[in-house]
Amino acid sequence: MKVFLLWEQGVPGSNPGTPTKSPHNCEGFFIYMPFHLYILESQSSGKLYIGQTNNLSDRVERHNSGRNKYTKGKGPWILLFSISFETRSEAVLLEIRLKAWKNPAKIKEWIKTQID
Repeated sequence: MKVFLLWEQGVPGSNPGTPTKSPHNCEGFFIYMPFHLYILESQSSGKLYIGQTNNLSDRVERHNSGRNKYTKGKGPWILLFSISFETRSEAVLLEIRLKAWKNPAKIKEWIKTQID
């Protein structure tokens, strides 16, 4: 998600021939919010959880505080791996691919190939 704030557009004032400018003067400024695919591991059971989000630290905290239906009561959870993408669709495609494997050992091997 990219948010563009263009303040230098000119706003018609009392004289339409000379537009006034916004006092913020933030021409071309944008906020880039990447999407993350993440893999968590339960320290109590060893199970893996694969998800995607645009706020990784908040999402991990939500898993560990019991605010996720699947992970509630199965933690604590540690972050094994994360990777950033420009779009949510890219993160979702990898999430679907990894979840289809249904093999924690294969997923952990894949993580090793990404880190090396």
